[in-house]
Amino acid sequence: MDVLTLKIILLVFMAIVPFVFSLIPIQLFKVLTKSKGRLGKNATTTISLLSCFCGGVILGVCLIEMLPDAREDWEKARELLGYNSEYPYVELLTGVGFFIVYFVEQFLSQVCGLKHDHEDEGVDDVLSHYESDFDDETPEKQSSEVDSEKNVIKHNHIHPGLSNVLAFVLALLVHTALEGFAFGVQKTVISMSSLFFGIITHKALVSFSFGMNLAKNLSHNKMLMVLLLCVISFSSPFGGVIGILIENSDMNETSRYVVSTVLTSFSVGTFIYIAFFEVLAPEHANNQPPLLKWGSCCLGYFTMALFLAYKQEE
Repeated sequence: MDVLTLKIILLVFMAIVPFVFSLIPIQLFKVLTKSKGRLGKNATTTISLLSCFCGGVILGVCLIEMLPDAREDWEKARELLGYNSEYPYVELLTGVGFFIVYFVEQFLSQVCGLKHDHEDEGVDDVLSHYESDFDDETPEKQSSEVDSEKNVIKHNHIHPGLSNVLAFVLALLVHTALEGFAFGVQKTVISMSSLFFGIITHKALVSFSFGMNLAKNLSHNKMLMVLLLCVISFSSPFGGVIGILIENSDMNETSRYVVSTVLTSFSVGTFIYIAFFEVLAPEHANNQPPLLKWGSCCLGYFTMALFLAYKQEE
């Protein structure tokens, strides 16, 4: 089997694995909200801890993996450009990425009537709203709720969780496309295979976090959930195809490192915003056990740290 054929096969797996792992927390969310026994009573705590775990994973990705990668790319670009300034451009661009996402959310809030109150978006509120779908209701109550929802839609054109999810999608698109790009430019079977297993394990963890984010924010819109899952799942193969095309072309190496630095730095800023403002802040505001949430977040962070250490040793 030649290298190109193997690349295409592995890129197909890169699309399937994240899709499957994103579905796991979505299905788990449904099971927990439908449960009537002890599992159902502890559903809010379980989902809150999973969210904190995912927040830790996201922090691990951006601080331990992406930030060093951006710095490494910038060092190579600086070398090729002969630029000797020690100014922290990576950190500057990270801040720019952070404030871009912050601006987008505030813009939507002001222009589109989107009210994004983090104190009201913890797992307690989300789960209680989700559980109402499974309660027995009278036709009169259902009718009044429909009218109420119509009024809410008139005043809030965009669902509060949508900006959260779109920010996450934007960051993941860049991140996973860059991973696929790095895979696509590999020239040997050994380097390609080792990078594939590293990427696929990493994508499984991040996809679980993404699925949890979707379950909490878009449980009301299954079609949009499936669409976003497909977009994220195919971003790595898309990046891989671009990498294959560029690997067979004469693209300037300096330009490649500069573009990679800018995009990765923006992604780090976006992930930091998501981790603190969209994932951890709502959970911090809810009534679940604080130390358990702290421990779950630490577990997610150090799980990613150990995985990245293991990947680096290989």
